[in-house]
Amino acid sequence: MSSPIRLATAAIVVGSLALAPAAAEAHKVASPKSVKSHVRKADRSLKQVKSLVRSGDSPEAAQHVRRVRSQMRSATREANRLKRRARSKRSVKRAAAAQVTVAKEFNRIAEAYAVIVDEANGVVQLAIASTIDNYLVGRQKAIEVLTGLMDQLPEAARPHIARVLALLTTDGKDEVVSITQAIQSPGLPPEVASALTQALEVATAAIGMATEQLQAILPLLPAEARPHVERALGT
Repeated sequence: MSSPIRLATAAIVVGSLALAPAAAEAHKVASPKSVKSHVRKADRSLKQVKSLVRSGDSPEAAQHVRRVRSQMRSATREANRLKRRARSKRSVKRAAAAQVTVAKEFNRIAEAYAVIVDEANGVVQLAIASTIDNYLVGRQKAIEVLTGLMDQLPEAARPHIARVLALLTTDGKDEVVSITQAIQSPGLPPEVASALTQALEVATAAIGMATEQLQAILPLLPAEARPHVERALGT
């Protein structure tokens, strides 16, 4: 197959992975539990992606890349629904719990994809490279929601959320390192290198934005919670 035809075929397949409607059905009633259900399914498929990439089964790995994305769409949709409906302290706490679940999984997926992208090949490599930035953006949006909810949360719940935000912010450097190493891999297809370069820009910008948000929530935290955030800012 000639190079232009091969690239066009890859673009079509990757486009189908990115634009296909979510296969995961949303729950009728959104709750932290329903969000966790979608995230667990996404995580199972993520483990399959890692295993199949390393065994060289690209077609099956591509199917699981699609399932990861589908389940995370549903998880995000339900978490955002909880946030929009949050009025009482209890409902704000539930909304924050759902956003924590989504943010941690976005972080886990972005880290995993950044590590394995240079081990993949063909269509699945491009699919992984082209979606890393989506998960980085998803994590950042969840961080923004959590920082926005901080002043509405009961004071007792704020230290836990602060620790999560601090962890997610410091974790940002992991993707930067892994993506940089992947870009330097010999023989990397140009379209994959381009997607990774874009992901690197997103990862770097996300660290700056998350750091600003941590600084903004410091005055809202009880004294015992501030050291976690201050350590993250120092890092």
